[in-house]
Amino acid sequence: MLCKIRILIFNVILIISNSFSQERVGYFTNSLKENSSKIKDVIPIVNSKTNDIAMFIADAKKVYAYKLDAKFNVIDQLASDKKRRKYKTLIGNSISDENNYAIYLANEVQNEFLIVNFSFDGKVTTSKEFEFETFEEEFVQTISLNNKLHIISTSFPYNLFIYTFDTTGKYTRNKINLENVSLVSNIGDRMLISTTLKNNGKEIKKMVKNSPNALELVGDKVKMYIRDNSVLFSFDNNNEITQILSINLIDYMAKVKTFKKAMKDVKRNRKESNSYINDENIYIVTANKKKLVLNIFNFENNKVLKTYTILKEQPISFKNTPIIQEEDDDDDYKELKSTKKFLKEIYANEIGVSARKIENGYQITLGGYEYNNYSVFVDYGFNQSTFSGVSIFFNPVLHAYNTSISTKSTRIECLLDKKLNHNKNGEVKEHVFDKIKDFNKIKTKGSSKKAETIFKYDNYHILGLYYPKRKQYIFTKFTD
Repeated sequence: MLCKIRILIFNVILIISNSFSQERVGYFTNSLKENSSKIKDVIPIVNSKTNDIAMFIADAKKVYAYKLDAKFNVIDQLASDKKRRKYKTLIGNSISDENNYAIYLANEVQNEFLIVNFSFDGKVTTSKEFEFETFEEEFVQTISLNNKLHIISTSFPYNLFIYTFDTTGKYTRNKINLENVSLVSNIGDRMLISTTLKNNGKEIKKMVKNSPNALELVGDKVKMYIRDNSVLFSFDNNNEITQILSINLIDYMAKVKTFKKAMKDVKRNRKESNSYINDENIYIVTANKKKLVLNIFNFENNKVLKTYTILKEQPISFKNTPIIQEEDDDDDYKELKSTKKFLKEIYANEIGVSARKIENGYQITLGGYEYNNYSVFVDYGFNQSTFSGVSIFFNPVLHAYNTSISTKSTRIECLLDKKLNHNKNGEVKEHVFDKIKDFNKIKTKGSSKKAETIFKYDNYHILGLYYPKRKQYIFTKFTD
C-alpha cells in the first residue's frame, strides 16, 4: 500500500512539473476520411519559407493532406487517389512556391522511386516514377533542405551523384568526382568513399542538431550531418583520425578534412574511437580499458579547445551523473561504482559521444552500447507501417526519439559551460524526449491514440497523436 502511495505521489509531481514544459497548441479533424481503414502513419512537412505545416495522414487506401498555418489552424486540405503498394519507403519531400507539396517514395531495394505531388491550389494529386540514370548507382541517403530534396547515390569506384528535385519531378543530376578524394582505413590502406558510404548495408543515420541523441544513434562509424548549405559525412573507421567528407549543395564541390585522435602511443587495434559534430565544435573520444580521452576541437580551424581524460584508477572528475547502465526493464538501471568497470564496458562495446546546447552551455553524453541486430531493428519503429523506413530517412527527429527512449547504454552525462569548462555544480535535467515519454505514459494511458509523430518546429518539439474515435489529430508542444 505504501509503495502504491509513493508511486501516485511521484506521478502527481511528474504531471505538475511537466505541465510547465508542454502545451497543447492545436488540433484538427480528419474530415476527409470516409472509409474504415486504420490510420497507419502521419507525415509532417514544415515549409521553411512560410512556416506553414503540411500533415499527410495515410491509411491503407488513401493519403489525406492538411495544410496548417503557424497557429495549427487548417487553411487547406486535399485527399489523394489510391496509393501504389510497390513504393513503401518514404525518403523525403520538396515544396514549391506554387503551394505544391511533393513526397518521395522508394521501392524495397531503393532503385525505383515515385514522386507524389499534392497541389492544394489545383486540388489535384499527380504522380511520376523515376530511376537512377545508370544501373550501377546505389542509393545512399536523402537531404530535405530549404524546401528542396536531394537524393544521394554512388557508383564504383569514384563517383557520387546528387539529384536535386523540384516538385514537378524535374531534377538536375550533379556529379561529385571523388577520384582525387579518398579515405584512410584503420590499417592505413586507401578506402574508396563510394564503398564506405554503403556502410556495410546499413542506412546512414542523420544526426539531429541539438536534440537528445542516444548513443545507439551516434555510435555508428559513419554519420551524416547538415551544416549550413553543406552535407557532411563523418568516418570513424580509422582510430587515428576522424575524416569528414563535406559537399557544398550550391556548387557541389567536395573536400575532405581530418582531425587527429588522442592516444597516439596506443596501437590502432588496441583502442576504440568515435566523434560527433555539433555547431562550431567536433567532439572526438578515444578509449581502451585503461584510459579515455575526449578532445573538443573547433571544427573550422582544427584547434583543440578542451581535453578531458579518464583513468581507470581514478574517479571521473567531469561527470554530473553516476555511471548509468541501462537494464532490460523499462526505466530501470544500475549504477557502476568504478571507473575501471565503465572503461571496460565501453571498450568492449560500441563507443559514442554526443553533445547538444543547453541553457548555460553544453550537455555531453559519453559511453557505449552493445550492438545487436534486434535493437537496431526495433528502434526504427515503422517496419509494419504503410511507409516503412519513414523515420530513418524522412523524420530523423522521430527516429532520435524512438532510439532515446529505448536506449540500453552505459554512460555518463557531463555539463560544460559556454567556455567548455566543467560545470561541477550543474544538475542534469530531464530532456525533451524524456518529457514526451512521460507525457505519453500518463496523459494517453488507456486511450486509443494512433499514428504518433514528433517533429521540430521553430525552437521546440511537437508531438502529434491521432485519436480515431474522434477522428482528431492533436498537437502538443514540448520544450527542454
